[in-house]
Amino acid sequence: MSGDEKLPLLVIGKSKKPRCFKGIKALPTAYEANKKAWITSELFTAWLKQRQKRKVAMIVDNCPAHPKVKDLKAITLFFLPPNTTSKTQSMDQGIIQNLKIHYRKLVIMKQLKSIERNKELQITVLDALRMLYQAWDRVTEKTIKNCFRHATSDKEDPEDDIPLAALCLRVPFDNYAQIDETVITTEAVTDKDILVNIIAARHKEAEEDEEEKVSEPTEAPKKKPTLQKVDAALEIIQDWIEMTEDTEDLLPSYQKIHRRVTSAQVRASVLVQSTLTTLLSDCASGRDVN
Repeated sequence: MSGDEKLPLLVIGKSKKPRCFKGIKALPTAYEANKKAWITSELFTAWLKQRQKRKVAMIVDNCPAHPKVKDLKAITLFFLPPNTTSKTQSMDQGIIQNLKIHYRKLVIMKQLKSIERNKELQITVLDALRMLYQAWDRVTEKTIKNCFRHATSDKEDPEDDIPLAALCLRVPFDNYAQIDETVITTEAVTDKDILVNIIAARHKEAEEDEEEKVSEPTEAPKKKPTLQKVDAALEIIQDWIEMTEDTEDLLPSYQKIHRRVTSAQVRASVLVQSTLTTLLSDCASGRDVN
């Protein structure tokens, strides 16, 4: 309710292993998948039990995907009365809408970059996760506080820094931001459904791989940047921070990345030095070092 802590997002897609995830070790959000990209009672229960490290009062919509989970030790579920979500669920008072506005702003910016580079706009599942992570970070404490007080979302927050919407859209931005308002995202799962899903899952991965080859870009997989390239990029970022006004708040994040890269460079240097010392020792003793 204070707005100063936001849980990481859980994103649900259709493909369990999208091709764009290849080589990625850490996703920006949690990710699960099923054939309809819906939240199910199983996914909700698993997600809920991961939150049991502290006491939580969880306000939950009354829908089939939100069952009364048993054996919860630290979490108490408070179910809203049926057909009252639009009035009583704080997330529906503007938080979700604000997230969508920021996400779709990022989509527009990505589209503009594609036009500038004379490239076709491509948005992979990984791109969507990255933009959702950024959009959720931009939902302010003030907006969350207002929504929990059942007030309308702060008008300054959704409209902030989105003038380029007028350049790209022929419809009001609010309509664009809420275009999927009525999309069905939940499902009641029966025992029969669970059994069918388990059997189908064994044959699904090969089909999903083929679908991804068709639906996603066929670009060569990205290679992990070397430490030298990351270090060079950090120098550019540092110059930008130091030469731009009102960017002091970015310095802690920059320093955190810089420390991580420096530590990796030191470890790599120690490894190289150790290898050279071993080789020199072997040469001095006359041992074959080939």
